[in-house]
Amino acid sequence: MGAVVIGTMMAYGVEWVRGKYVKAMVPSARECANPSAQVVCERWSCARDFEIRCGARRARARRMQHERNDAVANLSSPRATLPSVRDAFNAAIDRPRLIVFFSSACASCDTGSAALQAMLEKLPTPVSVFAVWEPIATVDAPPTSHMLGNLKAPHVHQLWDPAHVISDEMRAAELAHPSSPPQARTRTDSLPDGIMYDTMAVFAPGARWEATLPGADYLEVGLESKLDELRQQLETLSQEKQGANEASSGDLPPELDSAKRSGLRSVDSSAADRFT
Repeated sequence: MGAVVIGTMMAYGVEWVRGKYVKAMVPSARECANPSAQVVCERWSCARDFEIRCGARRARARRMQHERNDAVANLSSPRATLPSVRDAFNAAIDRPRLIVFFSSACASCDTGSAALQAMLEKLPTPVSVFAVWEPIATVDAPPTSHMLGNLKAPHVHQLWDPAHVISDEMRAAELAHPSSPPQARTRTDSLPDGIMYDTMAVFAPGARWEATLPGADYLEVGLESKLDELRQQLETLSQEKQGANEASSGDLPPELDSAKRSGLRSVDSSAADRFT
């Protein structure tokens, strides 16, 4: 009987590893108490634990894939909607704008986007943000809904950019505006035509996206390590814009000056609100 039990359990163990689990072949505690069958029972236990772990990993992979599918369905594609992205950028001409590049497979981009959200919540004036999620390796999957959920501030536009359209637009802007900050250090392999990643580009109020993006007023790589510096840049640009508005308001006719002070918004500001 012992030989039969051992043979049965050994066959069961092999079948389990291959994913051909037959429930009736589970060895009982009494059978495993047989000294001659103990080694086989231990093998069965290891095989069972292995299968459970594999099943958990497969379930987690399926769950993450569903999250990515849902996330991508809610993202804009820059190539398909580049005119809309340009319009949204120009509609927010009355405030600083930030383009930030995230890698969808980068763990630090997950924490970095959460840290960026915390910083945006502390800014005294609004900023329009374009969060560009992109793959660096061809096998990189889109961001999960968890990653996208890190950014919840108003006026945040999130884009999935597998073709690196916005990265290419940044390169075109560098060529069109030679005095803008050099970009090679912000790209893969430090090459001028590499993929821009983990990078922040800030554009001052008043700058328009015409044939190309305007030149960036601030460009840095390493989001989490530069958050304080980024916050200072955004606050400085907002204060300069506010000061210019206050200086120009004294030259308006009384009726227009009164309307402006009562909260009359510009057409560009309204357009930005509608886009979001």
